[in-house]
Amino acid sequence: MLHSVNADGVIIECNATELNALGYRKDELIGQHLTMILSPESREVFEERFNVLKKIGYAEAEYVFIAKDGRKIPVSVRGNALYDKHGNFLKSSTLSTDLTAIKKAAEEKTALENRLIQSQKMEAIGTLAGGVAHDFNNILTGILSYAQLAEMKTSEPYVKKALKQIFNLSQKASDLIKQILLMGREFPPAFTVINLNSFIEDSLTTFQRIIADNIEIKLSISKEFPYVKADPAQINQALMNLTVNARDALLEKGGTIKIKTDVFEPDEEYCQQFPYAKRGRYAVISVADSGHGIPEEIKDRIFEPFFTTKAVGKGTGLGLSVTYSVVKNHGGWINFYSESEKGTEFLMYLPAIETRTALPE
Repeated sequence: MLHSVNADGVIIECNATELNALGYRKDELIGQHLTMILSPESREVFEERFNVLKKIGYAEAEYVFIAKDGRKIPVSVRGNALYDKHGNFLKSSTLSTDLTAIKKAAEEKTALENRLIQSQKMEAIGTLAGGVAHDFNNILTGILSYAQLAEMKTSEPYVKKALKQIFNLSQKASDLIKQILLMGREFPPAFTVINLNSFIEDSLTTFQRIIADNIEIKLSISKEFPYVKADPAQINQALMNLTVNARDALLEKGGTIKIKTDVFEPDEEYCQQFPYAKRGRYAVISVADSGHGIPEEIKDRIFEPFFTTKAVGKGTGLGLSVTYSVVKNHGGWINFYSESEKGTEFLMYLPAIETRTALPE
């Protein structure tokens, strides 16, 4: 794209390429000040760089052009000055290069790097948490052993009541350790071939018990939904975690939780956008709510272990991290989409299999 401006910054020449890119006719641009096609933040830059151009004869800058239809076009600009025989500035000769494709590629690269870093961080935290959970489990075993010994040695009602409370709390701690170990892949899945449609329908009975009266669950089943190789207990845990999260997002005003099954085959473009995805056929389980959505500033953290926005005592911060680990342990991945005041959707992708009777190698 080429154009020229006079000493006042008024456009006096413009080639067809720039006209086509901006969507203007020649008579609409010639005679207009260049700032007419610059974004507000680019206008100050132009004034400074234009002064440099007139003084030393050359200047470079990056601007954002505004097309006639409002489109923003990032450009790299290189300008040369033309002078008369007395050294007076006559006009510029400016080449502008469209950076749209380059900027998009850079943004995609940054997004991919961020996803890779997040994945590596989850792996590291999971490994660390698994090690800590083992140590804590050893301590808990000692506590339970001494509590059982004390229970055999006492007949005091108050002491027995206190010991019973120790046993109850220890069981909760044991359940928490199991979740941490699952996140750290210490519990390998016990695979079997399951029909997820039937599995989810059977699970709804349990889910209904934890849902408030002002919340409705809607189930949409794909007739062509494939079988998967999965650990029923772990898949149930993951599905329960997502349903509880959806419920919590709706507790104040009520609403709808939609659980849906579908089939998905990612193409090359999808795999480039999400580098953890692989080509193949996948069973997809979607859990969506009509709640307040996930704030933009915490979207990068929701799968981190122990990260929670819930009040103290209302959540462990392990629900989504465990779900993430479960899906990954099954050879799949999890994505989510959320918009303020419009709700959130989580999608679990699990590799599909063709057989109903035998486990694949």
